[in-house]
Amino acid sequence: MTPAAVTSMLLHHLVTGSHAEGITALGVEAVIEHEDRVLLIAEPGPDFTDETWQLPGGPVLPGQTLTDALHPAVAATGLTIDEITGYLGHHDHPGAPAGIPAPVITPAAAEPPLAAQLRAWARGIYPDEAGVELLIGHAVFLHRADFTSRFISIPGDGAGLAAIDWRAAIAALDDSLPCSGGENRMLRMAASLAAGTPVNLRDALTGIDSRGIQLVINAVLRASGHRPPSGFHDHF
Repeated sequence: MTPAAVTSMLLHHLVTGSHAEGITALGVEAVIEHEDRVLLIAEPGPDFTDETWQLPGGPVLPGQTLTDALHPAVAATGLTIDEITGYLGHHDHPGAPAGIPAPVITPAAAEPPLAAQLRAWARGIYPDEAGVELLIGHAVFLHRADFTSRFISIPGDGAGLAAIDWRAAIAALDDSLPCSGGENRMLRMAASLAAGTPVNLRDALTGIDSRGIQLVINAVLRASGHRPPSGFHDHF
């Protein structure tokens, strides 16, 4: 089978055309070849038996293009996509559920001990406040000793302050700091607010869950000098 050329018009039509036909639950898969071999991923059955072998892939979330969804699907295998060389085709699954289920929102973990010190350090500078509060609300990296020991400094003068070295944290993230895709995106957005480091909003905002989106909305409001709407916790 000769793959069709991949163009922006083709990718756009595949999504919009499917939606026009009432097909809204979309998925994407990658055929990754190396020396006449194709990469397949073992997928266990519901009782962890009867494995099936699948191409690396995943759902296309609302608002994503096919390539938006394909990159994280392949990244989960430890690989990256440098070039998409062709489109092999598509098929429908009758009876597939319409739409993507809403993500489950889990409560945040308890605030880390450094939260008050970080807030004291950022107080009065809205973008710094926003980045710090986003990281505290996300409740992941500040509970990790491999993060706090490397990227947070505490002055020895007893002032009750703690500062984050955002640029060093992002450099480590680019290199080898282990985390999930959603955690990666949240740290990048926090650092972008607090230190101006570049962030790809197209990737970041389409790759986090509903709770993360609410935290980002809160942070954007704070960075612009507005207090969060009713229902958000406000610590500053």
